[in-house]
Amino acid sequence: PTLITRGEPSPDVTFWNCESGVWENLIRMPHRSGSVVMSPDGMHVSVVSEPAPKAYRGHITMYRVNHGLQSIWNSWHESDQGVTTAAFSSNGKKFVSYAPGDGIRIWSVDTGKHIASIDEPAKNSYVGVAFVWDALHLLTIEPRTIAVRRLGKENALASESSRQPGNIRGFGTSTDGTVVVTFNANAALDVWKVDTPVAAGN
Repeated sequence: PTLITRGEPSPDVTFWNCESGVWENLIRMPHRSGSVVMSPDGMHVSVVSEPAPKAYRGHITMYRVNHGLQSIWNSWHESDQGVTTAAFSSNGKKFVSYAPGDGIRIWSVDTGKHIASIDEPAKNSYVGVAFVWDALHLLTIEPRTIAVRRLGKENALASESSRQPGNIRGFGTSTDGTVVVTFNANAALDVWKVDTPVAAGN
């Protein structure tokens, strides 16, 4: 098992062996702000940039871990606000990212090809995005609502609103994508059961 961490103010990304507690590899990044995401199979790592510095806003860098931490592609969102949330699919083949003002984009992990897009809501920004079940279904989280979407379909398959008074600030999903936990501004947790694709209407 491997853990990845990002330093501050250093932009370096470190890979740690969870059994020995010793770091094994280091990525030196040109941009100092952003977050790092590892694929479930541990084969790829992406660094996505946050709002500053301006030169790297919306920037996405993909690395192949089993090839000497080789940078395999770079791409970006056309957004001044940077990438605020990103995730890999469970099979590690697709990558989803969201930047306010540029919506959600789905990418091929191997090639960096832009596969699909989802516009952001008319009134709200997305709090988070993640794949559920497989590489074809997305979980989208708005300040008050979560929804399940199938790539290529305009409308959500299912959606539900939070019963908590505060807006959603963060979230986490189970390994199989059937349970979602959201954290609200009033320090309350919501636990959601996500239907299977058949139950949701696929």
